[in-house]
Amino acid sequence: MNYDPALDNHGLPMGPFKSISVPRPIAWVSTMSKDGKSNLAPYSQYMNLTFDPPYVMLSINQTTEGIRKDTCNNIEQTGEFVINMPT
Repeated sequence: MNYDPALDNHGLPMGPFKSISVPRPIAWVSTMSKDGKSNLAPYSQYMNLTFDPPYVMLSINQTTEGIRKDTCNNIEQTGEFVINMPT
C-alpha cells in the first residue's frame, strides 16, 4: 500500500497513521481540573524530548465533534499533569 496522508485515499475505516509506528507505548495521563475533579486518559502520542531540563511532548487531539478534551483543558488551567507508564 502507498499511503499519502495528504490524499486520505487509503480506503480503510480509520486512518492508518497512528498504527504505523509499532510497538507504541501507551501512557495514562492523569490530570486534575481546577475544581479538583480527577481525569485519567490513555495517550499513545507522547515522548520525552530532553532530560536536562526534563521536557515531555504530549499530543492531544480534539474529539470527533471538535471539542477540546478534558486532559488539554486541565493542563492549560492548572499547568500540571502526570505521565503514568504501565509495565
